[in-house]
Amino acid sequence: MDFLGKKSVTFLLVLLAGFSLAFSQNILSEVEQGKFSLERPWFEHGLSQSVFAAGTANTGTSFEPYSYALQGGYNIEASTFSATAALQLAKETVQLTSQGVWYPVHFGLLRVGLGGGFNLFFDSTYAFEFNLFPGAYLEFRPKSWFMFSTHINYLLKVRAIYSVVDQIGALCNSTAALGLRATFFVPGGFAFYIGGDSCELFRHMILGVPTFTLGASYSLEKLYFLLEINVRYIDFFTASATYEGTEIRALVGYRL
Repeated sequence: MDFLGKKSVTFLLVLLAGFSLAFSQNILSEVEQGKFSLERPWFEHGLSQSVFAAGTANTGTSFEPYSYALQGGYNIEASTFSATAALQLAKETVQLTSQGVWYPVHFGLLRVGLGGGFNLFFDSTYAFEFNLFPGAYLEFRPKSWFMFSTHINYLLKVRAIYSVVDQIGALCNSTAALGLRATFFVPGGFAFYIGGDSCELFRHMILGVPTFTLGASYSLEKLYFLLEINVRYIDFFTASATYEGTEIRALVGYRL
Protein backbone atom coordinates (compact mmCIF):
# COMPACT_ATOMS: atom_id res chain seq x y z
CA MET A 1 0.00 0.00 0.00
CA ASP A 2 1.45 3.41 -0.99
CA PHE A 3 1.69 6.32 1.47
CA LEU A 4 -1.49 7.99 0.15
CA GLY A 5 -3.40 4.75 0.61
CA LYS A 6 -2.11 4.33 4.15
CA LYS A 7 -3.10 7.92 4.89
CA SER A 8 -6.66 7.29 3.68
CA VAL A 9 -7.04 4.13 5.79
CA THR A 10 -5.65 5.90 8.85
CA PHE A 11 -8.10 8.77 8.37
CA LEU A 12 -11.13 6.44 8.20
CA LEU A 13 -10.10 4.46 11.28
CA VAL A 14 -9.40 7.51 13.42
CA LEU A 15 -12.56 9.21 12.17
CA LEU A 16 -14.62 6.31 13.54
CA ALA A 17 -12.68 6.34 16.81
CA GLY A 18 -13.01 10.08 17.14
CA PHE A 19 -16.78 10.16 16.91
CA SER A 20 -17.06 7.35 19.46
CA LEU A 21 -14.84 9.15 22.00
CA ALA A 22 -16.70 9.79 25.27
CA PHE A 23 -14.88 12.71 26.91
CA SER A 24 -13.96 16.32 26.09
CA GLN A 25 -13.45 19.88 27.29
CA ASN A 26 -13.51 23.18 25.41
CA ILE A 27 -15.51 26.41 25.32
CA LEU A 28 -18.70 24.49 24.44
CA SER A 29 -18.46 22.93 27.89
CA GLU A 30 -18.43 26.40 29.40
CA VAL A 31 -21.46 27.43 27.33
CA GLU A 32 -23.38 24.56 28.91
CA GLN A 33 -22.13 25.55 32.39
CA GLY A 34 -23.67 28.96 31.82
CA LYS A 35 -26.99 27.53 30.65
CA PHE A 36 -27.41 25.28 33.68
CA SER A 37 -25.94 27.58 36.33
CA LEU A 38 -29.27 29.01 37.47
CA GLU A 39 -31.16 25.71 37.24
CA ARG A 40 -29.05 23.28 39.30
CA PRO A 41 -25.99 23.35 41.59
CA TRP A 42 -22.74 24.00 39.70
CA PHE A 43 -21.32 20.95 37.93
CA GLU A 44 -24.49 19.01 38.80
CA HIS A 45 -26.47 19.53 35.61
CA GLY A 46 -28.04 16.87 33.42
CA LEU A 47 -26.98 15.50 30.06
CA SER A 48 -26.92 17.94 27.15
CA GLN A 49 -26.12 17.30 23.47
CA SER A 50 -25.66 19.77 20.64
CA VAL A 51 -24.39 20.19 17.11
CA PHE A 52 -22.60 23.30 15.90
CA ALA A 53 -21.30 25.05 12.79
CA ALA A 54 -18.73 27.84 12.55
CA GLY A 55 -16.85 30.00 10.10
CA THR A 56 -13.36 31.44 10.57
CA ALA A 57 -11.27 34.12 8.90
CA ASN A 58 -7.61 34.92 9.59
CA THR A 59 -5.13 37.57 8.58
CA GLY A 60 -3.22 35.21 6.28
CA THR A 61 0.08 36.02 8.01
CA SER A 62 0.41 32.77 10.01
CA PHE A 63 1.48 29.27 8.98
CA GLU A 64 -2.05 28.14 8.11
CA PRO A 65 -2.35 27.53 4.34
CA TYR A 66 -5.85 29.07 4.26
CA SER A 67 -7.56 32.36 5.05
CA TYR A 68 -11.11 31.03 5.52
CA ALA A 69 -12.45 27.77 6.95
CA LEU A 70 -15.74 26.05 7.79
CA GLN A 71 -16.13 23.99 10.97
CA GLY A 72 -18.79 21.69 12.36
CA GLY A 73 -19.20 19.08 15.03
CA TYR A 74 -21.02 17.43 17.91
CA ASN A 75 -20.77 18.09 21.66
CA ILE A 76 -22.08 16.16 24.69
CA GLU A 77 -21.87 17.50 28.24
CA ALA A 78 -22.69 16.07 31.66
CA SER A 79 -21.50 16.66 35.21
CA THR A 80 -18.87 13.88 35.11
CA PHE A 81 -17.79 13.94 31.46
CA SER A 82 -17.94 15.93 28.24
CA ALA A 83 -17.12 15.11 24.61
CA THR A 84 -16.57 16.89 21.31
CA ALA A 85 -15.77 15.68 17.80
CA ALA A 86 -15.29 18.35 15.13
CA LEU A 87 -14.29 18.70 11.48
CA GLN A 88 -12.72 21.66 9.66
CA LEU A 89 -12.72 22.17 5.89
CA ALA A 90 -10.46 24.78 4.30
CA LYS A 91 -8.45 25.39 1.15
CA GLU A 92 -6.42 22.22 0.38
CA THR A 93 -6.79 21.02 4.01
CA VAL A 94 -9.05 18.86 6.16
CA GLN A 95 -8.80 18.58 9.95
CA LEU A 96 -10.44 16.29 12.48
CA THR A 97 -10.27 16.94 16.22
CA SER A 98 -11.70 14.86 19.05
CA GLN A 99 -11.19 15.80 22.70
CA GLY A 100 -12.19 14.22 25.96
CA VAL A 101 -12.27 14.57 29.75
CA TRP A 102 -13.67 12.34 32.49
CA TYR A 103 -14.06 13.95 35.93
CA PRO A 104 -13.56 11.38 38.72
CA VAL A 105 -12.95 14.17 41.26
CA HIS A 106 -16.23 16.05 41.45
CA PHE A 107 -17.50 18.54 44.03
CA GLY A 108 -19.98 21.38 44.01
CA LEU A 109 -17.41 24.08 43.17
CA LEU A 110 -14.61 22.00 41.64
CA ARG A 111 -14.08 19.16 39.23
CA VAL A 112 -10.77 17.59 38.19
CA GLY A 113 -10.46 15.22 35.27
CA LEU A 114 -8.24 13.10 33.08
CA GLY A 115 -8.53 13.01 29.34
CA GLY A 116 -7.10 14.50 26.18
CA GLY A 117 -7.65 13.95 22.52
CA PHE A 118 -6.14 13.95 19.07
CA ASN A 119 -6.03 16.05 15.93
CA LEU A 120 -5.51 14.96 12.32
CA PHE A 121 -4.34 17.54 9.78
CA PHE A 122 -4.45 16.61 6.07
CA ASP A 123 -2.78 18.99 3.63
CA SER A 124 -3.20 17.85 0.02
CA THR A 125 0.04 19.53 -1.06
CA TYR A 126 2.68 19.45 1.69
CA ALA A 127 2.16 17.19 4.71
CA PHE A 128 0.03 15.06 7.01
CA GLU A 129 0.15 15.72 10.77
CA PHE A 130 -1.08 13.80 13.82
CA ASN A 131 -1.32 15.40 17.29
CA LEU A 132 -1.98 13.42 20.47
CA PHE A 133 -2.46 15.26 23.79
CA PRO A 134 -3.35 13.30 26.98
CA GLY A 135 -3.49 15.37 30.14
CA ALA A 136 -5.18 16.65 33.29
CA TYR A 137 -8.03 19.18 33.49
CA LEU A 138 -9.45 21.37 36.24
CA GLU A 139 -12.50 23.62 36.52
CA PHE A 140 -13.14 25.78 39.60
CA ARG A 141 -16.30 27.86 40.01
CA PRO A 142 -16.21 29.75 43.35
CA LYS A 143 -19.02 32.11 42.28
CA SER A 144 -22.07 31.67 40.10
CA TRP A 145 -20.72 34.36 37.76
CA PHE A 146 -17.09 33.19 37.49
CA MET A 147 -15.25 30.02 36.47
CA PHE A 148 -11.52 29.33 36.12
CA SER A 149 -10.35 26.40 34.00
CA THR A 150 -6.91 25.05 33.18
CA HIS A 151 -5.27 22.02 31.63
CA ILE A 152 -1.77 20.61 31.21
CA ASN A 153 -1.02 18.00 28.56
CA TYR A 154 1.75 16.01 27.00
CA LEU A 155 1.71 16.84 23.28
CA LEU A 156 3.07 14.41 20.68
CA LYS A 157 3.35 15.77 17.14
CA VAL A 158 4.04 13.49 14.17
CA ARG A 159 4.40 15.03 10.71
CA ALA A 160 4.97 13.29 7.39
CA ILE A 161 6.18 15.68 4.66
CA TYR A 162 5.18 14.15 1.34
CA SER A 163 8.30 15.21 -0.57
CA VAL A 164 10.76 13.55 1.84
CA VAL A 165 8.79 10.96 3.83
CA ASP A 166 10.21 8.07 1.75
CA GLN A 167 13.78 9.20 2.55
CA ILE A 168 13.61 10.32 6.21
CA GLY A 169 10.28 8.98 7.47
CA ALA A 170 7.94 10.95 9.73
CA LEU A 171 9.19 13.73 12.01
CA CYS A 172 8.30 13.48 15.73
CA ASN A 173 8.30 16.14 18.42
CA SER A 174 7.34 15.94 22.11
CA THR A 175 6.37 19.00 24.09
CA ALA A 176 3.88 20.26 26.67
CA ALA A 177 0.54 22.00 26.19
CA LEU A 178 -0.83 24.43 28.77
CA GLY A 179 -4.00 26.49 28.85
CA LEU A 180 -5.68 28.95 31.23
CA ARG A 181 -9.14 30.51 30.89
CA ALA A 182 -11.38 32.78 32.96
CA THR A 183 -15.10 32.85 32.14
CA PHE A 184 -17.60 35.41 33.40
CA PHE A 185 -21.32 34.53 33.32
CA VAL A 186 -23.81 37.38 32.97
CA PRO A 187 -27.59 37.16 33.60
CA GLY A 188 -29.62 36.77 30.45
CA GLY A 189 -27.59 33.94 28.93
CA PHE A 190 -24.37 35.83 28.20
CA ALA A 191 -20.82 34.71 28.99
CA PHE A 192 -17.46 36.38 28.35
CA TYR A 193 -14.11 34.63 28.47
CA ILE A 194 -10.40 35.42 28.18
CA GLY A 195 -7.45 33.06 28.19
CA GLY A 196 -4.23 31.78 26.71
CA ASP A 197 -3.44 28.35 25.32
CA SER A 198 -0.81 26.56 23.25
CA CYS A 199 -3.66 24.63 21.56
CA GLU A 200 -6.85 25.64 19.82
CA LEU A 201 -9.57 23.34 18.53
CA PHE A 202 -7.79 23.03 15.16
CA ARG A 203 -4.30 24.31 15.98
CA HIS A 204 -1.81 22.47 18.21
CA MET A 205 1.53 24.20 18.69
CA ILE A 206 4.54 23.83 20.98
CA LEU A 207 4.49 25.61 24.33
CA GLY A 208 6.28 28.79 23.20
CA VAL A 209 3.75 29.53 20.42
CA PRO A 210 0.62 30.55 22.37
CA THR A 211 -2.77 31.85 21.31
CA PHE A 212 -4.54 34.51 23.39
CA THR A 213 -8.33 34.38 23.17
CA LEU A 214 -11.12 36.86 23.87
CA GLY A 215 -14.69 35.73 23.30
CA ALA A 216 -18.38 36.00 24.11
CA SER A 217 -21.33 33.61 23.94
CA TYR A 218 -25.09 33.93 24.18
CA SER A 219 -27.49 31.08 24.99
CA LEU A 220 -31.19 30.67 24.27
CA GLU A 221 -33.35 27.64 25.03
CA LYS A 222 -32.19 25.65 22.00
CA LEU A 223 -29.67 27.91 20.28
CA TYR A 224 -26.34 29.36 21.33
CA PHE A 225 -24.00 31.78 19.57
CA LEU A 226 -20.30 32.40 20.05
CA LEU A 227 -17.83 34.97 18.71
CA GLU A 228 -14.12 34.90 19.54
CA ILE A 229 -10.83 36.50 18.52
CA ASN A 230 -7.61 34.44 18.65
CA VAL A 231 -4.30 36.35 18.59
CA ARG A 232 -1.22 34.20 17.93
CA TYR A 233 2.46 34.70 18.76
CA ILE A 234 5.77 32.95 18.06
CA ASP A 235 8.51 32.56 20.73
CA PHE A 236 6.34 34.56 23.11
CA PHE A 237 8.45 33.79 26.19
CA THR A 238 11.74 34.98 24.63
CA ALA A 239 13.19 38.31 23.57
CA SER A 240 12.34 37.45 19.95
CA ALA A 241 8.58 37.27 20.55
CA THR A 242 6.75 37.95 17.27
CA TYR A 243 3.10 38.55 16.43
CA GLU A 244 2.02 35.84 13.97
CA GLY A 245 -1.60 36.55 13.11
CA THR A 246 -5.22 36.78 14.21
CA GLU A 247 -8.20 34.53 13.54
CA ILE A 248 -11.88 35.33 14.17
CA ARG A 249 -14.45 32.59 14.70
CA ALA A 250 -18.26 32.87 14.64
CA LEU A 251 -20.22 29.82 15.81
CA VAL A 252 -23.87 28.82 16.10
CA GLY A 253 -25.04 25.71 17.93
CA TYR A 254 -28.33 23.85 18.38
CA ARG A 255 -29.19 21.73 21.43
CA LEU A 256 -30.73 18.37 20.59
